[in-house]
Amino acid sequence: MGNFMKAAAMTALVALPMAVFALQQPARAAEPRVQRSDREYVLEMHRRLLDRVPGPGELDAAEAGLRKVPYRIVEQNRLLDAPEFKQRVDDAAYLAGLYLQVKNRRPLLHEILFGLHALEAGVARSEILGSLVQPDLPVRKITPTLARIYNDFLLDFRPRKLKRFQWEAAALPGPDPAALRARLLEEADQLGGLEPGLPDSREEESPPDDAPRYNVYYGYIHAHTRVSLDALLQGSPGPFEAFDYARNVGKLDYLGLSDHSEFISTWPWKDEWSLLQRAVDASNEDGAFVALRGFEYSNPLYGHLNVFGTSDFTSTWFALTLRRFYEWLALHPEAACTFNHPGAYDFLHLEFMHFRFFPDVRRQLTGIELLTHNDQYSKYDVGYVTEDGLGHLDEANHAGWRVGSVSAQDNHRGGWGTIDNYRTAVLARALTQEDILDALRHRRFYSTQDKNLVMSLRVDGREMGAFVGPGDKNFTVTLDDADGEGFSVIDLYANGALVDSRAVSGKGSWEFAVAAPAARSYYYVLVTQADSDQAMSAPIWVEGAGGDSSSASR
Repeated sequence: MGNFMKAAAMTALVALPMAVFALQQPARAAEPRVQRSDREYVLEMHRRLLDRVPGPGELDAAEAGLRKVPYRIVEQNRLLDAPEFKQRVDDAAYLAGLYLQVKNRRPLLHEILFGLHALEAGVARSEILGSLVQPDLPVRKITPTLARIYNDFLLDFRPRKLKRFQWEAAALPGPDPAALRARLLEEADQLGGLEPGLPDSREEESPPDDAPRYNVYYGYIHAHTRVSLDALLQGSPGPFEAFDYARNVGKLDYLGLSDHSEFISTWPWKDEWSLLQRAVDASNEDGAFVALRGFEYSNPLYGHLNVFGTSDFTSTWFALTLRRFYEWLALHPEAACTFNHPGAYDFLHLEFMHFRFFPDVRRQLTGIELLTHNDQYSKYDVGYVTEDGLGHLDEANHAGWRVGSVSAQDNHRGGWGTIDNYRTAVLARALTQEDILDALRHRRFYSTQDKNLVMSLRVDGREMGAFVGPGDKNFTVTLDDADGEGFSVIDLYANGALVDSRAVSGKGSWEFAVAAPAARSYYYVLVTQADSDQAMSAPIWVEGAGGDSSSASR
């Protein structure tokens, strides 16, 4: 995320008064809805939201507008986003009133914090309403039930009710981080979700590769378009333009769009999830350019993660906690998921729960961003536990995850493929959607600062990302560069510790002999070119002689 969103998150989580609502009793039942004429609807809406009667010209314009849109709720949305309503009803009171009326209950602490963050970041109040009205994501068409709701759904913020909502907001304590964290963890336990655990004692060994060498394709899987609010505010074009630019100007082999799922419109008449798929279908050409649709789960409390390869999506509005997101992810074994920009959203020491391990989604969690626009690998050298001397990738793998390094441009202003030369290079059989996704799912990728650096790390007939059996190993590192740039250093790491550093020149293949590890271990290389550009492979995991994971995977 850019500085805009980081500042918004800090403001919402620290500077604003914080709402601490317990899991409380449901509010009174909603008032029965009655059919109204368009004019009666406009009059009632102004009374309930603005506490006044519209003027004649205003009434006529609003009534005429109702005939131009399919649902009356669009006119209500206009008033919810109007400056007059925002001046009359502050953010905390609005959120309290929204949940009490739409969900018939008081909001949870997670919901209040996320709602304040979203509003501070510029999300329209009407979009939050849209997220709460829908039963689940995504809604692809207007059902009769939704049509009735949208046609006669009226919120009420008249003085008597507003006073109650303000009373709820006035009871909020100050933003003490320790107290907030404790309450959030307590509430997260009550909300449930996937359970953490320990790494399995054994894993199935990866089969030998049926291809002695893969093709290398360059692109990345973290990019935004105007579908994301923060990118829209910075002038980013849409998904069709993004794919066209990446292919014809950025000269990428593939691009994965990952707009924030919280910003993907939840109103069915917009359906931007389908818009993204239409852009993919129009832009993808096997053998020439691969277009992928994904999403970024952007939780200001628990961190951001990208997901690719799924037909649907979720967001923080529905998966409030990381455990709930993992629960959704566990139901999607086809997903390829990455931890994004670690350390960026650790305000309350909850980001990714500091890589707490959830065995049911280890298969889907395949990567972690260690190379982002304007940032070097060194930014991620220190992880969450500074005393252990490990960076984020190694802390994750020590916890039991199996992740490799990916690069991201995280575009919010366009320039897909041109704002820098960073790439995520994937080793795939062919340039097709399924082959690129297969490489991401099996961790056959590396991050690179050079746009056409070629790297392979192999052992026992298997490429990077593999899990192999115990014994002494000979790792083969093969390096090349389409521009003829030479290499100067190859560093081999085992479990996050440098075990061999070799000065090299030119390009070619080099062998590294490693004695059989006593416990499960993982190995990766960081290579440096003569011009100081670097690239990091995904690891290869080696089973220990005892078949346990007591060291590297805990």
